[in-house]
Amino acid sequence: MRQMLTATQIRWLRNEAVEVNGVRIIGIEDSYGTELLQSVLSRTPPSPAYTILMHHQPTGFAVASARGIGLTLSGHVHNGQIWPFNYIVGLFYPYLKGLHANGSALLNVSTGTGTWGPPMRLGSHSEIVVLEPMR
Repeated sequence: MRQMLTATQIRWLRNEAVEVNGVRIIGIEDSYGTELLQSVLSRTPPSPAYTILMHHQPTGFAVASARGIGLTLSGHVHNGQIWPFNYIVGLFYPYLKGLHANGSALLNVSTGTGTWGPPMRLGSHSEIVVLEPMR
């Protein structure tokens, strides 16, 4: 994926933040736990801009919301991908899919379009999330 992006004008956010048109986007590389997330957020200066966190795994939502992150976008768990694995995956990840709130902070966990391991889904649908501004 990274090699494909080098030929484009798409910027891969690797544990860094950018601000565009009054919106700050923070990209965190895939990692287990919240240590990397906490490290990146601790060295990211405060900003009045609305902040979107792109964090592959749906972990650290409490950390992000405490730091004033307005929206966290995650995936990784595919809603368990194959029933009944969603019950097992749910033991490790409390957020498997959908939109969740913590005060004014939001977390959206996409079930994604791909798979992990076997190329199949059972009881978990693929999705592409479309974000629209609230009116």
